[in-house]
Amino acid sequence: MASYGTRFAESVGDYLRANGLVNREGQPSLGKVNASLLADLADRFEQAEIRRGKAERSKKVGKAERDRLFEALAIGTGSDPKSMTEPELRRCAVAISAIIKATPDVTPEEVSAACKKYHSVFSSASITTSAVANNWSKLVTRESGRKAVNLVDITKAPPFDWKRAIAIRYPRERYQDRRAWEEDNWELVPSNIKATIWSEGPKLLGL
Repeated sequence: MASYGTRFAESVGDYLRANGLVNREGQPSLGKVNASLLADLADRFEQAEIRRGKAERSKKVGKAERDRLFEALAIGTGSDPKSMTEPELRRCAVAISAIIKATPDVTPEEVSAACKKYHSVFSSASITTSAVANNWSKLVTRESGRKAVNLVDITKAPPFDWKRAIAIRYPRERYQDRRAWEEDNWELVPSNIKATIWSEGPKLLGL
């Protein structure tokens, strides 16, 4: 399986091509990515990784555990697993599969609690296995585990001495137009260098 870095690089390339962010040769160009596009790209990739991870984990749910989840859902919706008809069994199986796909590490206790919550959330509606699955996100409460990410707008000049940071980070002989950046304004700095200075600037300046 390809590494995380490889998958991300491929995702970046696909995103750039799909949005026409290419150079004269038609190759993906990171220089055309601004802060909002980068945030959108990162969010899309993160969601794709979450879906991929859930799909992989759902495959690992063993038969015994799936049976316990199935039983919890059946009982929670008022059915006796031993006397369910074939259509009922099929609907319950489809419902529990959808629940496992959404929350691969779900427990029978969570399924039972969700069924109880259904009655208070939808007091006038009849509870069914399909109804529980269709409203699963409203019935199960979990910490997302997602860490907050502070995104900066790299189109705006940093609050520190960015000209000095650029002088430390990038040799003048490599970037002949660096003087224009320093003498004029932040807008002339290439996007990739803006992102680097925002990220590494404080450390370069010893802040």
